[in-house]
Amino acid sequence: MFTQNKHFKSISGRIALLLCSCAIVIVLACSVSQLRKVSERGATQDKSTELIAKPVARRLPNAPAKDPLSRDAIATMRMAIVDASNDFSARLEARRALMQALRRHDRLSEAMGELHAILDDVETEEGRTMAQRVAIAEAGMLHQDASFEAAALAYQMILDRYPDSGFIVEAAYHMGECRLEQGRYEEAEQVWRELTERHPDAWLTPWAFRKVALAQLLQKKFDDSLATLGQMETRFEGTEFGDYARMRKGYVQLAAGKKDEAQKTYSKFLASCPTSKYCRLVQKQIAELDHPSALVGGTR
Repeated sequence: MFTQNKHFKSISGRIALLLCSCAIVIVLACSVSQLRKVSERGATQDKSTELIAKPVARRLPNAPAKDPLSRDAIATMRMAIVDASNDFSARLEARRALMQALRRHDRLSEAMGELHAILDDVETEEGRTMAQRVAIAEAGMLHQDASFEAAALAYQMILDRYPDSGFIVEAAYHMGECRLEQGRYEEAEQVWRELTERHPDAWLTPWAFRKVALAQLLQKKFDDSLATLGQMETRFEGTEFGDYARMRKGYVQLAAGKKDEAQKTYSKFLASCPTSKYCRLVQKQIAELDHPSALVGGTR
């Protein structure tokens, strides 16, 4: 009987982790799908090509719960963890419930402590590889829920705890997105810059270059943004990312108030862009040069 119960609990634990794995697929598929949609639809659909004066449509982060989380409530949830000491799946569920409650009440340090405990538990029961998958899934769900600070902390946990993981590039890239959403542009720039330097051949690296240039632009560091686009143009010459960099230079120059330089950059791009998907966008921006107020205002 004991052997049967143990076997049943092991199966239950694996089912719980299978659900986490499904969440990973959904989270990562959403990220890949979004990037592919950007590529297919052209620059007008990407945040990094939106006009700087126009606000970017984004979800508001979840506000902390108004009612305080009582000691009794925490004690009850912790007791549920203790009661599930011999049931891995129930214990995992109880810890996640506590973590989410702490997160909703803006007690992020404690919430991250529970996430650490979850990962410790998964490592013990199912191994380090599964724990990494659970970590990226939990971070991704926080991100999808617009809990940007909690998600950024969870992504950072992955970088610190699993430096050799296959998920560190995604973790770094999405952590930069969280910081950008929070308006912490300098931090976002640093995260994406480090990604391009440490993982030059990763599939997200070209996108990280774009994001670095965007973060610099939003800080009005126009020369730095142009320099990043120059690096990107050289690095990805002959690809759509190289085309993007050449096109984007004109926009940054325009945002910096250098209309004549922007005109020259755009004209040079159009002279050699018959096969580029960015031709139409550049033509539109040239047409709007006579109305600079429509293009350049304040920051996002």
